[in-house]
Amino acid sequence: MAQSSAWIARITASFSTVGSFFIIYMIISNRKTKLVRPYHRIMLLMSIFDMLQSIAMSVTVAAIPRELSIDGAKGDAGTCKAQGFFIVLGLAVPLYNSCLNIYYVSTIRYRITSQRFAKFEPILHTVAVLGPLFMAILFTARDNMVPFHILCVGRGKVAVFIIPLVLAFCFLICTASLICICWTVISQASNMKKYTSIGRRSSTSAKNSRVEKDKNETIKQASLYFLAFLLTYTWVPIMYAYTKGNIEAEVPCTLAILWSIFYPLQGFWNFLFYIRPGVHLVMQTNPDKGHLEAI
Repeated sequence: MAQSSAWIARITASFSTVGSFFIIYMIISNRKTKLVRPYHRIMLLMSIFDMLQSIAMSVTVAAIPRELSIDGAKGDAGTCKAQGFFIVLGLAVPLYNSCLNIYYVSTIRYRITSQRFAKFEPILHTVAVLGPLFMAILFTARDNMVPFHILCVGRGKVAVFIIPLVLAFCFLICTASLICICWTVISQASNMKKYTSIGRRSSTSAKNSRVEKDKNETIKQASLYFLAFLLTYTWVPIMYAYTKGNIEAEVPCTLAILWSIFYPLQGFWNFLFYIRPGVHLVMQTNPDKGHLEAI
């Protein structure tokens, strides 16, 4: 089971690495235009941390000390600590996912401009980066990076408490943000319909159609990033809850396979959802193009 999970994780982590790399490339290659917007700055940093974590995860059991006699283990205490460090540092990814949702709420609900958002944006970056960095350093210094299943991860009482707490915090922010976004967009669309209904009838239908389209697009994009969060991080608290912090606990085969498939894929989902609006636009302007051509 461990070998099967390891190979699955290598494949999915590689997909995530490539996806994050392409996001970084697209933003950096057009940095004069993209980096003036907070959305792209958040996506850039989220992709950088995801790529670091995905590379660490793609190593899987090879980083585990060989003296533990685990199939595929070729590392030592140093490689185990290094892998665990970057995996814990990867907690910056769900925190940046939360920052992305905060950005959506700020611009949609409170109509904060990119210039105004940039004034308190450094606070979000500080929390998203320094929090995981502190945890990674702390767990490494306390020798809490230990082999579990196919990876070296942060374990122990502190890690078992803090890591699920961080993910629960991110889940609450993402959920509240999505509800706020949906409520705001639907309310604005309803008000716009009322406003356009008192204008000329000839233009009312077109305006309502555009309002409805914008509403659906905004909700869809926010929902997709939230879905990426759920698909990726649901399995972490389940694994922690099932094992109750015991590093020697056996993980059921089904849970291990599901974790290996979905947990390393955050960067891949981000890539698909990041390019989705552009692909949709290309296919609208060039109906003869297929999805692969548009991508």
